[in-house]
Parts: sequence; C-alpha cells; structure tokens
Amino acid sequence: VSWNKLQDPVTKKLFQKKLTNRFEVLQCNESTLPISERYGSFVQTVKDVAENVVSIYKNHGMPS
Repeated sequence: VSWNKLQDPVTKKLFQKKLTNRFEVLQCNESTLPISERYGSFVQTVKDVAENVVSIYKNHGMPS
C-alpha cells in the first residue's frame, strides 16, 4: 500500500469512512473471538481498506 497517498484529504476521508463502515460490521461478527484473533483481523482490515481506497484513485485517475 502506498500509505503516503492517504495524505490527500479526499483520499483520507474516503479511507476513514470505509474503515469505519468495515469495523461496524466486524464488531458484530467478532465479539466472541480471542483478542489475538481480533487484533489480526484489525490489522488485515486496515490494510485491505487502504489498498482498496488507493486502488480506486489509481484506477480512476483521481488525486494521487
């Protein structure tokens, strides 16, 4: 993931919105998992959302 692309205000806002939405879903699904599994899921979710947001801008020629 090109983390520096998340410095752009528009990209950052989209990332934050998608991340919030994703964690709302995860919160319901993972409340009974051990903390180590929840942490792993947290890390993977942040990476997945960042890759998704950066690829949206990359593929559509939006701000870099």
